[in-house]
Parts: sequence; structure tokens; C-alpha cells
Amino acid sequence: MEDEKPLLQYITCDAERCTKSNPAHRCSRCKITYYCSPTCQKADWKRHKLGCPPLDEARKLHANSTNVNELGLNEGITFLKEGNHESLGPCGICLEETIDDPVIFDKCKHAFCCTCLDRFQKATTLLDPEDKGSRCPYCRAEIPNLIQSTHAKVCVIVARVNRGNLSDEERKELASKALADIQMLWDTGDPGLKVNLTHTRATLLSYCGDHKAALKALKEVIPAFTEMAERGAMAMELLEKCKREDHDFIEEATKLNLIEPGSGLLKTDLVGLYFEIAKVQQKLEDWGAAWETLQYICEHFQLGSEITTHQQMEIFLSLQQCANQMKAYMHSIQFGEAIMDQNRFNPTVHKATAIAYRELGNIEEARKLAAGAILYEAPWDDENKKKNWEFWREIT
Repeated sequence: MEDEKPLLQYITCDAERCTKSNPAHRCSRCKITYYCSPTCQKADWKRHKLGCPPLDEARKLHANSTNVNELGLNEGITFLKEGNHESLGPCGICLEETIDDPVIFDKCKHAFCCTCLDRFQKATTLLDPEDKGSRCPYCRAEIPNLIQSTHAKVCVIVARVNRGNLSDEERKELASKALADIQMLWDTGDPGLKVNLTHTRATLLSYCGDHKAALKALKEVIPAFTEMAERGAMAMELLEKCKREDHDFIEEATKLNLIEPGSGLLKTDLVGLYFEIAKVQQKLEDWGAAWETLQYICEHFQLGSEITTHQQMEIFLSLQQCANQMKAYMHSIQFGEAIMDQNRFNPTVHKATAIAYRELGNIEEARKLAAGAILYEAPWDDENKKKNWEFWREIT
């Protein structure tokens, strides 16, 4: 294990308003924060404890690569993507002999077209919200909800893929399976469902290596998302007005046709769509296009009401990455300093800013930031620790 103590000379105490260098006292709970003295650490505890996860809990959370099968998601449902579909027929709903995208319930073995079942379960829910289409339309045996269980399973798979502890082959295999399930839901043609699945579908397409298809899918829904976000903003304004004037919101919103599906989208959802587009553009190494997309967000949406603080941090990180790739190193440093003003414990921004300083020839400042990248890296992330040490050795 590398000795981190010599690196402490490059950082300052993490307590508010303390600028003493070489902080030798490390928080024993999270192992990420450093203090110059026990006095400073005690004085800072009220603020720090809000973001001080116990190391053991954080390590377990990081190490837990969720097994989809263990969650019981999609239990009782089999999707048949290959084979003789006629042998399964007829569909228990439309009565056609050849079943389209067959869905088979393991409990009763009855088969249905995916679209037919989706429509049946939605109709059942409208008649009885407590039912959720939970019984086989043919024999009334208990069955899971197709959309909910499949979407939940896909979301878990996406979470696993995003964790980064899988090989490229495992990640692509999982993503391909989830994409097939998503496509079956997508092919039902439900507009509201397509809106909800857009981000997930694009993420899976990208993980399968088809970045261009992911970008196309995201760009296609910009008009719909924009309209829905505008309607959502109108609905929020109406809600505030109804609260002030003691009016019935449902009644007033119905008059303006704001109760329809999609009116619940917020401007932050539209920001999220543009940010997803920028991320795919970065994967395509189209840094100029990604930069323009991110700048568009900053120029057309307001921080706080339309861009969350978390979104702003992610946008600045992506802008910094683009700036480094385009050799705009002063811009990179500006974004890096803005991020560190909000969160000095982010090792990624330390390293990215160090790269910018190195390219500008300021090796001393680059070393300070490279040291921060090592010290503020998550204690359980051995792979990134190793990469940060390699970077440190490159510039020293």
C-alpha cells in the first residue's frame, strides 16, 4: 500500500474557515475528511456529520452488485423471443392463433400478445385501481403486472451496469437482455410509457455500443419533452395560484387540459434529457457538440427552479471534461474551481484540474491537485486509487 502521509502537505484542513496545511487527523468514520487538530474536527462535526457515511456501510453498498433474480422481479413471467409462436396460440385476449411477442405466465402457462396484455392490465386498473390487472384474463390465476415488473427489473439491471464493477462483456450481455425487455414494452406503442422509457432505452443502447442510435432516440423526444415540460410549468403555476386563492386545482386544471398524462414533467426533466444527449455526444467523442449542448442548458434554464444543484455539478464536470479534450485549459480550471468551491472532496475534479494545470506548465499546482485526487478518493475504490497514484507519478 502506498504511503499517503507525504501527500498531506498539499492539502489544507477541511474544517470551515481553516486554511492550515498538512492536516494529520483523518475522520475515523468516513476516512475521507482531514483536519489539522482534534479541536478543528470537533468544531466541524455538526456540519460534517450530515455527509459522513460510515466506511463499512459505504464499502458494503459499493460492493453489493445486486443480483436481479434475488429481488424477485419479473418472477412468474417468461418472454418468448424465439421459437414457434403459433404453437402457443391462440392469444387468450385477441384470440389470434399467432401470438405477437409472446408473454407466458409461469403459474398457469397461458400465453398472450405483449400488447394485448398491456392493454388489458391498463383497462383493468382503470376499472379498479386496486386490481392492477393482477389476474390472468383466461383463468383468473394471480399474475404479476407486466409493465411494472418488467420496468423494475430493467431499472435494477441498469443500476448494476452503472456500478462499474462488471467486465465489458458482462455489462454488454446484461444491457442486451434488458434492451430486449424494454423493446417489448416500447412496441406496445403507449406514448406515456415511451416517455418514461426514453432515458433507460438510450442508456442501454449506449451500453450495447450503439451510441448513434442512443443519440437519435434522445433527440427524437426533444419536442415531446419540451411541450410536456411547458405544460408541467403551467400546472405548477396554476397549483400555486389555486393555493393562494383557495381554488380547486383539479377543477381548474381540467378546464385547461392540464390533467393529461405528461403534464407532470418538470423543467428539470428537460434539463436531464439535454444532459443525457451531451453524455452520449461525449461517448462519440464529439466534444464540440457536447460543449454546445451543455452551454445550451446553462443559457436557457435557471439554476434552482429548473436546474438542481446536483445537475449543475454534473454539467460543470462534463464541461470541464470537454474543455480538457478541446485543449481549453483555462476554461477547465475555471469549471474545476467552481466545482471545488461546492465540493472539495470530488477526486475526479481534482484530477481533471490537475491535468489542465500540467498542460499549462504549472507542475506545482498540478501536484497539489493530484495529491487531492488520491487523498479524497473513496477508500474502497482500489482501482481508481491505483490510477490516481499512476497519474501522481507521471507528474512528479
